[in-house]
Amino acid sequence: MPNTITRSSKNSPLLAQETEQIILLLEENRQSLIDEWVEAVRIEFKQPESTTDTQLADHMLYILDALIAEMKLFQSDPSRSKSYRQGDMRYDFGTIDDDKEGGDKHGRQRASINAYNADKVFWEYVLLRKIVVQFLQERRLLDIDHLEIITCVIESCSRDSLTTFSATIQNVQRKLLGTIVHDIRNPLNSISLMAEHISMMGKNDKSAEFADRIVAISGRIAGMLEDMLSTLAAEAGQGLDLSFQQHNLNGILSSLQADYQATYGFRLKLNLPTQTVMGVFDRQMIIRVMENLISNAFKYGDIATDVTLTVVETDSSFILNVHNFGEPIDKNRYVDIFQFFKLFEGQERLEKRSWGIGLAFVKAITEGHQGHVSVSSDATEGTRFSVNIPKSAFQHGDTKTVTI
Repeated sequence: MPNTITRSSKNSPLLAQETEQIILLLEENRQSLIDEWVEAVRIEFKQPESTTDTQLADHMLYILDALIAEMKLFQSDPSRSKSYRQGDMRYDFGTIDDDKEGGDKHGRQRASINAYNADKVFWEYVLLRKIVVQFLQERRLLDIDHLEIITCVIESCSRDSLTTFSATIQNVQRKLLGTIVHDIRNPLNSISLMAEHISMMGKNDKSAEFADRIVAISGRIAGMLEDMLSTLAAEAGQGLDLSFQQHNLNGILSSLQADYQATYGFRLKLNLPTQTVMGVFDRQMIIRVMENLISNAFKYGDIATDVTLTVVETDSSFILNVHNFGEPIDKNRYVDIFQFFKLFEGQERLEKRSWGIGLAFVKAITEGHQGHVSVSSDATEGTRFSVNIPKSAFQHGDTKTVTI
């Protein structure tokens, strides 16, 4: 069947009848068109199976709804299509009735998929237009008026998507820098306090200890800057590299506790097993995971109570529990707080409870170790984040790349 586009006469009964047929067909085949589009997206972008069909199709049904709504407006007022002498057609669409905000929501959701870019967002709409046009051409229902409507709706919604996508990416980049600055501020304060003590006391037994701590904390700051570069690379689709070695967990956490004491005194309590806990994991990444959880506990917890880090060892794994008292986390947000971009929706209503990007990082690194992270929170028992890491899921010397 040839793919032809016919020019229709305005206000003709035939045009109104064809428009009604198009509306019915789009309504009846709404889901099958999206299914066809999902398959086309997977082929075009080689989209990984980890991104589900539902995630890909999320909000795209709203774009079809906006198209159907615009077709209904045209059916009621076909004069919205204007013809020019040179044969050029222009559809006077005014404002597209995207009442479900499909374009805006699509752009925000796409920003939450790792390594997505503006080009992919744009080509998703190109593919949708192609599928809808081909669908109507095969049924000999597409004329220039309907093509103009499809083009205007797709262009309007894609513009909304791209605007929101770009704004969300920029927002996250600013948030990333803010999070890194916040994380670096505490160790810098520790260095300042230790140097001040050394200056005031002169040479004494504590000088060597403080000097060692300054060297260690300076190393942490350098590591945080490396983390920032790694995270920026992850946002560009390059991922975070994990390097697995065998480590003594007791020693790592004891050193971490000493670092925090310079800022928070003895409010960070550490409960370790009597026997040394050994495991194969990425040392720097596990430290960063714990720093995120501990910093959040101090930030959001009751300042009059302690933060407790407890290690529980089983035959196959070790479990890191970070506990604090304070305002509980709503159970409805247990899933959201681990999602990288979801946190920015309705941010103005969350006041100070902005978890930033840290928990998305915690989840990605934990799962990169083939472990899992969970949270429980109520006003009586407090808030507890639990990170379960297998002790021997990897071999000494293994490497792996994970995405956030």
